[in-house]
Amino acid sequence: MYYYEVSLNIDIAKTFYYYSNSELKVGVRVIIPFGNMLKSGFVIKKVPEKMLSKNIKYKSVIEVLEEEPKISEELLDLSNWISAYYFCSLGRAITSMLPAVLNIEIMQTITILDNIVISNPLSKFLSSLPKDQKYKVKDILRTSKLSGIFKQLTELEQVGHISIERKFTQKMKTKKSLYVSFLGVGDSALTVKQLEIVEYFQDNADKQLFKDVCNMYSVSRINNLVSKGILKKEFITVDNLFKQKFNKISNKEIILTDEQTNSIIAITECLGQFKPFLLHGITGSGKTEVYIRVMGKVLEKKQTCLVLIPEIALTPQTAARFYQAFGEQISILHSGLSDRARYEEWNRIKSGSSKLVVGVRSAIFAPLSNIGLVIVDEEHDNSYKQDNSPRYNARDLAIVRAKYNSCPIILGSATPSLESIQNTKTGKYELLKLTKRPTSATLPRVTLIDMRKEPKQDLLSKYLVNRISDKLRVNEQIMILHNRRGFSSFVQCRSCGEIVQCRHCDISMHFHKDSNELICHYCGTTSSVPRKCNNCGGFEFKLGTPGTQKIEEILNERFPEANILRLDSDTAKKKDAHSLVFDSMHQGDVDILLGTQMIAKGLDFPNVTLACVISADLSLSFPDFRAAEKTFQLLTQISGRAGRAEKKGEVVIQTYNPEHYAISYAADNQADVFYKEELALRKALKYPPHFKLARIIYLHSNEKLLTNSLDRMQPFIQSLMREFNGSVQILGPVPAPIGKINKMYRFHLLVKAENITFLQQSVSALRVYQLPPSVLVKIDIDPYNML
Repeated sequence: MYYYEVSLNIDIAKTFYYYSNSELKVGVRVIIPFGNMLKSGFVIKKVPEKMLSKNIKYKSVIEVLEEEPKISEELLDLSNWISAYYFCSLGRAITSMLPAVLNIEIMQTITILDNIVISNPLSKFLSSLPKDQKYKVKDILRTSKLSGIFKQLTELEQVGHISIERKFTQKMKTKKSLYVSFLGVGDSALTVKQLEIVEYFQDNADKQLFKDVCNMYSVSRINNLVSKGILKKEFITVDNLFKQKFNKISNKEIILTDEQTNSIIAITECLGQFKPFLLHGITGSGKTEVYIRVMGKVLEKKQTCLVLIPEIALTPQTAARFYQAFGEQISILHSGLSDRARYEEWNRIKSGSSKLVVGVRSAIFAPLSNIGLVIVDEEHDNSYKQDNSPRYNARDLAIVRAKYNSCPIILGSATPSLESIQNTKTGKYELLKLTKRPTSATLPRVTLIDMRKEPKQDLLSKYLVNRISDKLRVNEQIMILHNRRGFSSFVQCRSCGEIVQCRHCDISMHFHKDSNELICHYCGTTSSVPRKCNNCGGFEFKLGTPGTQKIEEILNERFPEANILRLDSDTAKKKDAHSLVFDSMHQGDVDILLGTQMIAKGLDFPNVTLACVISADLSLSFPDFRAAEKTFQLLTQISGRAGRAEKKGEVVIQTYNPEHYAISYAADNQADVFYKEELALRKALKYPPHFKLARIIYLHSNEKLLTNSLDRMQPFIQSLMREFNGSVQILGPVPAPIGKINKMYRFHLLVKAENITFLQQSVSALRVYQLPPSVLVKIDIDPYNML
């Protein structure tokens, strides 16, 4: 008998012990009994019997799902690092690395075999049911309303009163599609149309999808040929349904700048050893070409490359560049893929068929082996930070994977994070700079518009309207950024000032005109637009800060002849939305591309000569110590979308606060000055990158219970800070900026520490503090979301 430590995909940090009659490998998935249910878990390690308690009766592993683990030794080590650093269970860390289709659905049914004589609460219930019929255990749980049911079922099974049938299925079911194949004509007399179909099949010998053939010829004619025995219809299991499609881009000779050449040499000289590089290149300076040249060297050495990008919007463009250079060796991983397609790509990577993986955040877990280069493009982007457990930052995990594989890592950005800038100053990263655009392209001219001098009701300044008109007249394209989706941020009664709130959250509902409904952007609750105010009965309402839908409406009114395309998280839900934008912009079918921050990152459209920011102040109002940094990055990134080819570009930034240093430095392209000032401010306030930070969120549906429980923590918090003698500062718990989301009240505290060791120790102490079991605790190390 062998004993094992097993971790589950739950938020409980502890592991559990089970025995197996056969020896198991670390990392394999098993089905184990857990309370009243069966769950899947991962074997973490073998446990010597002498280390186990003699007073505990250990349960048996029900089933082993595979002989070999689905993830590599490297990813198992990475999951241990994630579990320790981000304070999540090991099972949750491992689960996040696997495709969703590998999630197990467990079905249990029982059959009553004879009269039940064991006396337990469940036996009385089962005795009332007819024998020799199958009953689902989940139905018995629901109707009997008993606790401890799994143990009682096991007792009844052991003495032969019932049998239990267990089925374990993966999320992805086998898919079959209807195909048509050609059998032969024989002596059949055929019409002209039927002969045309026969000729088609003779020219295309392979089986054809029935729906594709019916798109060319009528269903009745196809079925008629099937009845004659000329064609055959059959359902065939589809093993490889997914095929990546890549956008075509024009071939052009690229002449490297001296800075690009020097960067490539510096990185290639470090192939085969761990070395982090920060590639700080202005927008349009050719960072992607540096990536491609170094990747080529790595692939020549028969090694693999992992490339992370922040947004799905960048996927069509980035994939096209890499596909042009490396062909079928590439695999793409992003959230826009179906579960089946993602699983097929995962298998291609695991089998070694793909040598180059490009993907968003979760691609950091791609099952690549023999990695020779890791790249994180737009490394500053907060999209790399995962909001749910495990709350990892893919940029930081990329560093860990590069170190494990003894290979260089390139962190590229036009606006690096302050953490990366600081790492270059301390010598952790080597700084490579690209300060010029290739060929004749120059940085765009920036015009700052003080909206305090414009009419209050105008969202577009007179200057911006004129510049858009000028660009439309010469058939040049425009990109307009407004970082708020929907039509309006709130709906307010004109009589009493009451704002329509989400009934589940402490936040206003956003008005979406295209669906004519109010939507909460936090819990997703929808409601119809009110006819009258619930507070005073008033019938007149006013709208709050406009979103992209409102800007789109204004643009359509001002420029009715223009083709306007909106890209935000509402329109991006449509299938292939990002590829459509990429194709339409390159083909010249779009005059104005309007969107949220997803259009500011890395997109390269040669005919865009005007980039605009409607309201540069939006992100400055957030209660977030990174507000200035995020504003500077966003403005710099959108500025880089204009004038990337031969045509000169211009950027128009509208703001009510032109004096703010984040806005003025972005407009003047003074990145070094901004970083120096912001780093000094962060150090004075004890924030990252000079101090390590953790955020702990406490949630409960009962506000009074939560408040009272957290008030009792204060003596413990004070003693904890005294223990660290000033090296750790704990602020809170206090109500979070958004005090309630999805019916749960929210408090949070911040832990600031001089180093990661002190941070981990203090968070560990706070984690084990005894709160009521019903209080939900979320730990976020290196947090990005402060709301």
